[in-house]
Amino acid sequence: MRCERQTLRRLPDTGWILFTIKTYLDKVSKLHKYPKETQNLSSLLRSSPTTLLSYKNINHFLEPLLVYLDELADQKV
Repeated sequence: MRCERQTLRRLPDTGWILFTIKTYLDKVSKLHKYPKETQNLSSLLRSSPTTLLSYKNINHFLEPLLVYLDELADQKV
């Protein structure tokens, strides 16, 4: 699972704006601690346009991922 945090900061001396991206990678299995967020991710993926899923290269493993997310969301923490 990949997540990005993007920030904009104004540099004090120049007034220029600095854009930064921090990328986080983690295993999908860690979502078991967050059943509500897992359910939200599953809903988001189900409602996403096919073109977006193709762009993100999710479409070829979408069905097994949804099954797995649904199982995680149903588990008690």
